[in-house]
Amino acid sequence: MSIAFEGGVSVIADPPAPKLGETSTGVRVVGVNLADNVLTIEADVSSDRESRIQLQSSWRIATVKGAELTPAGDGVSDLAFPAQGDQSSPGTYHRARVTVEFSP
Repeated sequence: MSIAFEGGVSVIADPPAPKLGETSTGVRVVGVNLADNVLTIEADVSSDRESRIQLQSSWRIATVKGAELTPAGDGVSDLAFPAQGDQSSPGTYHRARVTVEFSP
């Protein structure tokens, strides 16, 4: 199935692919809200390693709070959530919130 749209923004989380016996380290997007020109994403991210999601939009990003933005080209940007907490406890997650403001 394919859904076409104009404008807006796509939030892309790569599906995790743990091997048998490994714990999941994938980003768990739990909430997305777009109000006017502000996108808010809430996600559970791995505490012991950096986590990433991608944004795809033709809109220009003005500011980002809560994650590090890296443009990847063709309207795609990476949002990186740094590792936090005890890195000796693999498989633990924490809730992260990122706010992205787009230029009108």
